Amino acid sequence: MVDYIAVIVAAIVSVVLGMIYYGPQAFGKLWMKLANVKKSSSKSKMKISMLLGLIQSIVIAWVLAIFIVDTADIWAAGRIALLIWVGFIVTTKAGVVLWEGKSWRLWLLNIGYDVISLVAMTLVLFYWPW
Repeated sequence: MVDYIAVIVAAIVSVVLGMIYYGPQAFGKLWMKLANVKKSSSKSKMKISMLLGLIQSIVIAWVLAIFIVDTADIWAAGRIALLIWVGFIVTTKAGVVLWEGKSWRLWLLNIGYDVISLVAMTLVLFYWPW
């Protein structure tokens, strides 16, 4: 059975990691340059984006929890997360390079965060409660 508290915690962990990863001290400036994103001063737009990002993370954590709920060990759960990453995220996000003309560097930057996020969510979901 899926533990919905763990799903919420995993989603929050993912959002926090995203704030760090895409923050100005890590890869934020590079991401803005590669994605051709201008710094927005609209706080309301940022709040909406953050809320939608949290909802996105909740959905990902919930689906991941469904896949790993009956795994026997963390290695099996990790394999499932990595297969989801390679099979769905890496391949789907390649579309921004192939069809939207974005750079491979941006693709690598984004899928780097995705694998970190999935591994972190897997750890939370598997070991919850500690």
